[in-house]
Amino acid sequence: MRKSIVFLAVLLFAITACSRGADKKLDAALAAIAKKDYAAALAVIQPLAKDGNARGQYMLGQLYLDGTGVPKDVAEAAKLFRQSAEQGNMDGQFALGKLYDTGEGVAKNDEEAVNWMKKAGEQGQVDAQFTLGNKYLSGQGVTQSDPDTAKWFQMAANQGHANSQSNLGVLFAMGKGVARNDVEAYKWLQIALDRGYIGAKGNQEALSKRMTEGQIAEAKKLAAAWKPAAEAKK
Repeated sequence: MRKSIVFLAVLLFAITACSRGADKKLDAALAAIAKKDYAAALAVIQPLAKDGNARGQYMLGQLYLDGTGVPKDVAEAAKLFRQSAEQGNMDGQFALGKLYDTGEGVAKNDEEAVNWMKKAGEQGQVDAQFTLGNKYLSGQGVTQSDPDTAKWFQMAANQGHANSQSNLGVLFAMGKGVARNDVEAYKWLQIALDRGYIGAKGNQEALSKRMTEGQIAEAKKLAAAWKPAAEAKK
């Protein structure tokens, strides 16, 4: 029994080491893409994708979707995104969800779009969280729900997504999906502004007209102390 445990530990370590090695290669491939050296990028990405690397499958799918370094082929992109998504890669899940949302490369299916986006959002894929917030806000492919709208915008806002922060501020100002709280609303609008989202300015100015100077000062203090969730954990 003890030998089996030791062997398993060694095997897991080897798998982890291989994964890290693949990630380093894929990071280098991203750098090659940024330099438009697509041949070098594909020389790395294609073998890894063929061997079942989920991140490699997602990256190759994105190249086929955009027609970058390879002929544009949305059906091939969809196949690769699905392979990645089914292995749990959150970017692959979101990419597949977007295809179901638009009907590119697959038959349009709002339920499947939401299903894959939720899988991605629950893992922390911030664009999926923002998209789900908008879907629950409008009722597209889901039953309209203010609490779910607030939930997904909050998740994205906590990660630093400025548009979600602005939207969350509006929800707090209106009391939609969350209890109305002007200080919290102003705080999130200020955070969005601090991150460069100028769309929050008009809403913040309108909100400030019903707030006291003390409330605004408190909100600004809270905004200045705010950190994205990943930084707050450190």
